[in-house]
Amino acid sequence: MTDNLFPIFVKSGKSTKQFRAGFINAAGEIVVDPVFENVGSFREGLASVQVRGKWGLIDGSGKMVIEPFSERAVSFSEDRGVFSEGGKCGVVDRSGSVVVPPKYYIVDDYSEGLAWMATSGAATDEPGSHGFLDKDGNVRIPCFFDDLRGFHEGVAAASLGGKWGFIDSSGRYLLEAKFDFAVRFSEGVARVKSGSLVGYISHEGVYVLPPQYSSGRDFSEGMAQVESGGRWGFINLQGDYEIVPSFQSTGKFSEGLARAEAEGRIGFVDRTGNLCIKQQFCMASDFHDGLALVQTSKEIGYIDRQGQFVWKAPYVQVEFAFMPGF
Repeated sequence: MTDNLFPIFVKSGKSTKQFRAGFINAAGEIVVDPVFENVGSFREGLASVQVRGKWGLIDGSGKMVIEPFSERAVSFSEDRGVFSEGGKCGVVDRSGSVVVPPKYYIVDDYSEGLAWMATSGAATDEPGSHGFLDKDGNVRIPCFFDDLRGFHEGVAAASLGGKWGFIDSSGRYLLEAKFDFAVRFSEGVARVKSGSLVGYISHEGVYVLPPQYSSGRDFSEGMAQVESGGRWGFINLQGDYEIVPSFQSTGKFSEGLARAEAEGRIGFVDRTGNLCIKQQFCMASDFHDGLALVQTSKEIGYIDRQGQFVWKAPYVQVEFAFMPGF
């Protein structure tokens, strides 16, 4: 599967900002030579690559299937790619044909057949600036909301009048806008904020875990990251601590492991809180298809679940936002 290819970054000059990018497989073997200025991750068989400042898309063999044209990396989801021209966002299909011309300030990834967009960038919560597009480029839900998040588990978080609730695909509120913030549903619950505290609700709008945490993240593999007293740990769906708050920061559980930072160094813990991969990295992604991208002060590379490098190279400065797990 091409989505099991991993971006690599190879230093190409004296500066750590000078590099070329390509792709390896899970065994650490180079599949696409590092000839691009930058790359994003493979999604749905395509990866965005940068050539002479513009972004196009390649397949798993490295063949350019959509010539570079976008000002930013093209993110594919549900057979649609979000691109940028003239500072505005539009949508293309897998052939590169424009489905939505570049006229929106933001277009998010498609999820459950819809992508939220914003007509203005003066502020992300500008009143009435947010709506949803369908995969044909039609406005399915008109720009009526102040802010939005993508559809997950049949509903989307939507803000109106300074409060957040959840809407269905017709734009009708299923859970009234009464929260101070809300995010997507994940594993049957959604993270919401009341005042300064975070809690979790069911699809019926009932608190499964009442607001009690300073901060929190979505549930993944049955556990969620929560902050208490400036430290992060993990709770289960019953609200019991599986891992007591003891870390500076954490990542979500992915493939049975989670990032855990202490004293400015990142390692990985298992579901019992046991440190499986020692804290030695200055940056790390979540695990994805058996590998995690990591950086030290001297190297960048991929480790396996045992913490062994399958590929590494001298350190370069890479924008980790392009990578899976961020």
